Amino acid sequence: MRFNLPESPFIRIVIPLTTGVILYNECKLSTILPAIILAASTISVYLISNKINNPAIKYKINPYYPYLFFGLYIAAGWICAYINSPATINDKLIGKELFFTADAESILHKNVTTEIISTCNVGNTKIPLILTLQGNDYSVEAGDKIRCYSKIEEFKSSNTPDAFDYKKYMEHKGFKYRSFVPETRYKIIGHHNSLKTKAVKIKESVIDKIRNTELEHDTKNFIIAILTGNDEFISEETRDSFSNAGIAHILAVSGLHIGILGLIAAFLLKPLDYAGLRKLRFIITLTVIWVFTYIIGMPASACRAAIMTTFLFAAILFYKKHNILNALSASAVLIIIFSPSSIYDIGFQLSYLSVLGIILFADKLTCSGKNKAIRKISSVIAVSIAAQLGTAAVVAYYFNMLPINFLIGNIVVVPILPIFMFLSITLIILSSIGFGFSAINHAADFIYQIIINVTDFSNSIPFSTIENIPIDAFTTLCLSTAIFSTGVWLNIKRSRTRTSILYFAMSVTLTGCGNQIIHETKISKEGIFLSDGYSSTNIIYYSRNKAFIINSRNDTAEISKFSEQNKRFFAKHNIDSIISINTAYNNGNIYFDYPYVCIRGKRFAFATGNIKKRQKRTVKTDVDYLIITNNFYNDVSILPDYYNFSQIVVTNELYDKAPVLNRLQNIGFKYSDLEEAGLHIKL
Repeated sequence: MRFNLPESPFIRIVIPLTTGVILYNECKLSTILPAIILAASTISVYLISNKINNPAIKYKINPYYPYLFFGLYIAAGWICAYINSPATINDKLIGKELFFTADAESILHKNVTTEIISTCNVGNTKIPLILTLQGNDYSVEAGDKIRCYSKIEEFKSSNTPDAFDYKKYMEHKGFKYRSFVPETRYKIIGHHNSLKTKAVKIKESVIDKIRNTELEHDTKNFIIAILTGNDEFISEETRDSFSNAGIAHILAVSGLHIGILGLIAAFLLKPLDYAGLRKLRFIITLTVIWVFTYIIGMPASACRAAIMTTFLFAAILFYKKHNILNALSASAVLIIIFSPSSIYDIGFQLSYLSVLGIILFADKLTCSGKNKAIRKISSVIAVSIAAQLGTAAVVAYYFNMLPINFLIGNIVVVPILPIFMFLSITLIILSSIGFGFSAINHAADFIYQIIINVTDFSNSIPFSTIENIPIDAFTTLCLSTAIFSTGVWLNIKRSRTRTSILYFAMSVTLTGCGNQIIHETKISKEGIFLSDGYSSTNIIYYSRNKAFIINSRNDTAEISKFSEQNKRFFAKHNIDSIISINTAYNNGNIYFDYPYVCIRGKRFAFATGNIKKRQKRTVKTDVDYLIITNNFYNDVSILPDYYNFSQIVVTNELYDKAPVLNRLQNIGFKYSDLEEAGLHIKL
């Protein structure tokens, strides 16, 4: 791919625009400042361009032009982020029982709940809301208007050290609030169709048609993921397997899938060329791409590919020279303007970084010999390596691992994916008109089995992944900057500029590595903390590369979920062994006999069940931390009759902990609210 920085004006816009969005989200300063900068920069540019006629003055001012535009675009990014930030409601309404109506936009059925992305009317304020209905209600459809009586709450972040910040993640996706609604407290009161709800229904219809085919169960789930963007049916084992093999990108609809769809459409419309309708062929292909992108919910990675394709096709249609870097930057500018929070989306970051890596490194890694076959093979290998280079630091940060064997999966799987997608689309079309061909079913199942076998083989190779990479955000930024600076250095010919870029790349590399070394020296090697699970509480003790986890319900599934969600913590502390304790246990440092736990002299007890029936008042148990569980059936005022405790811990697993907190405050007991502060115990 051709790299030409001077011919890429949009890259001069996307960098300050992104900076403005980040400044708004991280600094939370008043919008008056960017408004002033925007106005001042605009006026200055206008005056310099139109009101100053003296060439000498213009010559002196010209060097400051880039700084004016840089400030203008930063302010524009800040204002875009402000305009698109989610609406808020009065703090007095949070946590109160309210009547409100919600317009269902999309629906996801989970194990025992129905999760709805909706727009909610609270008083005169319209807010995006994640609505969770108790039970699987399959009667709810996209477009339904639902009347609810429940509490609206803000999203909470886990109190686990180094945990994924779920609250900030949801806020970047446009949601600040959620509501859990019992079965008896909601009612469907109407229905309204819009373009968005129609797109959701088309998507659901496609999923149903795939479900009704005679394909193998896993093949169906894979087709649903790559053609609709709905990957909820993909098992955790399959996700991990694809991730470790370095081909996780094929599970999420991205530029690869958009490109394949465009090629299929262009191939089927090839006869239009012979009729002299070449432009019509491109227009129909673009229409297919954009309709597909809209139906799957317009994820950032698909939008990037659709916008880039539009720019490139426009250049071909109007016989203009096209620049892939400029098209990439232009697509980023459009997405940031209309959805600034997209820059925090993992898919957005990986999508753009992989394409930028391909632009900078692919040509340099491709063999330039005369043998056409060797050039083709080396080109495929070069693109795969370049994409991995571009995303390496970010992948290590988010997933705490790096696949080393990615070439095997990408060289085999990516070339056969177009065939698989073509067969899948054919099956859906045939299913829509009531036909089915077993030969196509068998072919699709066979290709999917090849993909799985290649993935399994790739993962069976020793040292196929580097795991437990404890990299922080600043180091990630430094290393990514160094990688792309090196790519620019490889593509620039001017010696003075090349030298400056090389020194810059070396400087940021050393800065990132130095920061990581300093960061690691501050990491505690041993500790105890309490953390919330989905419906229980975990006690975690870590020491010497091992972590021991005890759950308030002895639920190993909750422990497994906690371990999966907190990989960053375990990687940071170099923990390679996680031990779940759910039966009587004693290893010297840990004693466990439910509901009592003793770790390094710190005593814990789970207050659970009916203490009056289980324990005599005459025998009090000495504990440091008394943990109130959701299964505690007595009033907290009786606890001193059965325990000598230093502190009560009120956990997040309580369905309604407000009465418990009020009672503890009235009695005057010392307590810790796990949701507010967490509990980290020094040893």
